[in-house]
Amino acid sequence: MSTTGQETTSIDDSPGGGMPAPAPSTQLAIIGYDRELAVRWRNGPAAEMAARPPAEQLCAPACLADLGPQRCGPGCPVLLARADGHRHAAEFTFADGRTRRVQAEPTFDAHGAPNGVLECIEDRCPASPPPQSGTDGEWHEVLDSVNDAIFVHDAASGRILHVNATACRMYGYPREELAGRGIGELSGGEPPFTEAEARRWLERARTEGPQLFEWRAKARDGRQFWVEVGIRAGLDGSTGRLFVTVRDITRRKVLTEERERVAEALRQSEERFRLLLGRVPTVAVQGYGPDGIVRYWNEASAHLYCYTAAEAIGSNLLQLIIPPAMRDEVRIAIHQMAATGRPLPPGELLLQRKDGSLVPVFSSHAVVHLPGGSPELYCFDFDLTER
Repeated sequence: MSTTGQETTSIDDSPGGGMPAPAPSTQLAIIGYDRELAVRWRNGPAAEMAARPPAEQLCAPACLADLGPQRCGPGCPVLLARADGHRHAAEFTFADGRTRRVQAEPTFDAHGAPNGVLECIEDRCPASPPPQSGTDGEWHEVLDSVNDAIFVHDAASGRILHVNATACRMYGYPREELAGRGIGELSGGEPPFTEAEARRWLERARTEGPQLFEWRAKARDGRQFWVEVGIRAGLDGSTGRLFVTVRDITRRKVLTEERERVAEALRQSEERFRLLLGRVPTVAVQGYGPDGIVRYWNEASAHLYCYTAAEAIGSNLLQLIIPPAMRDEVRIAIHQMAATGRPLPPGELLLQRKDGSLVPVFSSHAVVHLPGGSPELYCFDFDLTER
């Protein structure tokens, strides 16, 4: 069928992209189709548009015809979305003479298989003050149920036009006060968390596309906290609206900083430990993993066993200093120490130098467990040759 000059346009068909939120003045009809394009669900505005009860199940052609005969043709976004698995949008003049934007995207089941199409129909009516009931009232209720704070900004001035209930709780303002705040009043204030920089982020979203970044926010009582901010322009660039979602990530930042602090403390402690052992001339120290691969080899070990650190590190301890007759026994002992965390009792041993000669040592062991890693085993050998 003819689409009376309207052109179908593919938009943002990247995987995982969600349908952008409508401007507050938009009346949005939503229809869910199954894989065969039978209507399985639709909201109140969609039912009113088709003049049929929401619960009534219709086949796709009848529903498409009810909402505008033009949409039955090859340019129908619903048919295109089902056919190629991407999002499509187009504008149509409906039977009532009103122009509406139709957007459709495929839906998928838990296994990633296509199982239908979700269609949104936006009434391109002139902006008017949002009513407290009806379609926009439903959208206010939906936005207020979201766990993230949501702000709607005027794209030109940056002025806050609308906020949801989560934003009010997060920042500590009543709705009517928060909607009148400047973005600088909700920011930390210290560079780079200033009003000027916030405006630059809004401008980037308007001219370059969606933005995602971390920000230092400020509540009504002066408390500052970390947030993750997402900004995107409205459904149509001409709407002059920017939609901002704000998520409190203070706990995540605190945990990340604590993990980094602990990791740095461990790194410094390990560095001090290795420097200390490296400067003890009479104790040969070898560090190795559960697989026997050497990770640490101090100067005393090099002097006692005649392998340099470059030769020893990365090689297997069994092949370096354990006589062949002892290797099976030592291999089992290493496995037991790594599994139980209990070191072997100290004692005298005859170990092997690089040239194959044997050297008497008094050997003791330690097992060190590092967070997030495999255990490290350490052997401390005292040369008994001159005893």
